[in-house]
Amino acid sequence: MKFITTGFCALSLICGMAVAHGSENEQVKQRQDVMESYEDYLKAIGKMFRGQKEYDASVVKAGAEQMRDHSGSYLLSLFPSASEDKGSHAKSLIWEQWDDFSDQANDLQKAAAGLAANADTLKSAKAYYREVASTCKGCHRPYKSR
Repeated sequence: MKFITTGFCALSLICGMAVAHGSENEQVKQRQDVMESYEDYLKAIGKMFRGQKEYDASVVKAGAEQMRDHSGSYLLSLFPSASEDKGSHAKSLIWEQWDDFSDQANDLQKAAAGLAANADTLKSAKAYYREVASTCKGCHRPYKSR
């Protein structure tokens, strides 16, 4: 059962990039898909950290590795200069404060790497989960409209 759950989680994170959005800009669609995969992953493992679901280290690790691989410079590549779009929720402040935005994308990558490296037990992963979630919120507040 763990194999099926792990496979489903990893597959949904990877295949999440095929979801269509309201944007006509391919990079905007791609970054929205990445962000949605982050959200889906955090919701799924959040249940584990709140005791609503049995802790599964392989699911936590696989998802954290996906977040690590799709943040940092990869994520930044999806925000080229002037890639605003009416289908996007990205604020223009991103490009005005690019250095801070870049730091936040890199902080997410570090936090996700920490979660992946410490996913063996609920206790060891909990602080890293909080750091990942906090990093996401810290970036969304100033840089995402809605």
